[in-house]
Parts: sequence; structure tokens; C-alpha cells
Amino acid sequence: MEISIEHKIFNEHNELKMSLTNSCWYDTATPAQWCANRLAELKEEIKNGEILKIESKGNIYPILNLDDFKNWVINEFKGGFENIFDQ
Repeated sequence: MEISIEHKIFNEHNELKMSLTNSCWYDTATPAQWCANRLAELKEEIKNGEILKIESKGNIYPILNLDDFKNWVINEFKGGFENIFDQ
């Protein structure tokens, strides 16, 4: 399997904030923790009122609140990272 960017996260000014590969590439301790930390940082930014847009596999997901972000993590990004919402 080739590593490629599948998810691009933009701020409300359409500036790229972060790029992520398929969640399967974050399957060992260090990469998984890095990914969980980055997702948790985004969660905090959203809690503080930041609006994001995520482009995943050609689809656009407006992230206006934590519910939008949680739905994207669970249903699109997958990989077991939904536990960031328990913190």
C-alpha cells in the first residue's frame, strides 16, 4: 500500500493546517500517539471557536463544532481515534 495524503485540514481562511494519511499508517505506538495528539489539538481549537474544513478522499466536511469533528473522526478518518473525545 502506498502512503498518500487522504485528509487535508484547512482553517476558515482556507489555509492548510494539517495533512493526514490513511489512519492505518498510525498503527504503532509513536505514530498513533502523534496522530491522537494532533487530533486532540484540533479538538481544543474547535472548542475555542475555530472553524475548520476537512477534505477527505475528494469530499468536503465543514467542521463547525465538536459534533461535526467527532462524526468525521469516527465515520471518515476511523482508526480508533474517537477516544480523544473522552478526554
